[in-house]
Amino acid sequence: MTKTDRCEITGLPIAHDAPTPKNFWSYQAGRVPRVDDLPPGAFKGTQEQFEQLSPGMRREIERYAKQRLARQIMKHAGTP
Repeated sequence: MTKTDRCEITGLPIAHDAPTPKNFWSYQAGRVPRVDDLPPGAFKGTQEQFEQLSPGMRREIERYAKQRLARQIMKHAGTP
């Protein structure tokens, strides 16, 4: 007989390695950028150091770098 793990609160069986349907999540994060996807000078570390960061941090670095690049372009073009 196999022992079934149960939730301490509800007493219901715990499903291990059960697939989660895609529609369960209300938000799906975008792709994870690579160092090569960033504007020059956006990350001063190595590819390995960049890959050690969480996917969310890598997306944030890419987002900030693109915003910074856009501000530089607008400033150069004379747009306030």
